[in-house]
Amino acid sequence: MRNASLLTIICLLVAALSCTGVDSADEEVVGEQAANLLPLRERVAITEGWWQWRKANVLPMIMREQGVDLWIIRDDEADKYYNNEGPVFSSLVPADLRGMIYDSQHGDARPRFLIFHDAGESIEYIEPRDYAHISELVAGLDPKTIAISQFNNEPMLAALGQYASRAVDSWTLCLRWYETVSPEMIERYRDVVALANEIIAEGFSSKVVTPNVTTTDDLNWWFREKMLDLGIEHENHPSISVQRSL
Repeated sequence: MRNASLLTIICLLVAALSCTGVDSADEEVVGEQAANLLPLRERVAITEGWWQWRKANVLPMIMREQGVDLWIIRDDEADKYYNNEGPVFSSLVPADLRGMIYDSQHGDARPRFLIFHDAGESIEYIEPRDYAHISELVAGLDPKTIAISQFNNEPMLAALGQYASRAVDSWTLCLRWYETVSPEMIERYRDVVALANEIIAEGFSSKVVTPNVTTTDDLNWWFREKMLDLGIEHENHPSISVQRSL
């Protein structure tokens, strides 16, 4: 079971709610709020719009701020402990995987690599096939500075070859990408966090927890079923554990 807090899980789905506020005093607010959850198709449309806005505004700003001409992201940049694709990679993939420079040559499979290239007027989004393709692209683009992850990057450095000396750590670039959002996204975050707080409060209330009876695994399943009932997707399963101080 992947390790992530419920709050983090739900906040990853910032498009799941309309901008209706949440009244924390209402015990039935979670049930009422379900009526405000948008259908998946509408959520994708909203998040795709955010991605397009961030691609057009945030990416050029942060790449030029950091002096980066080419940013290469791998799907395995996160520590292997998490057993999933890196969160930076996930946040940079378009909501519906449209808008790629190349027609898909990989079937419907999720891409393994993403490349963002500062072409001057705009940022190009490229989906390379493999490391060999990355080598070809880099040689053709001849970037002065290439941002890559420093985690387990030996294959990437080998693919860059003579251009490896132009590589810089993408850590700060990732942070800047994460922290820069639009006012609309902030409003959605407020609503989603409010809903997350209500779900957490209900999950740890006497409505759900019976002392000496309810187990942590019971709570894990309760949170999963609650989100399923509300029509909320989750990237990682909630994980509840008991920690006692010595």
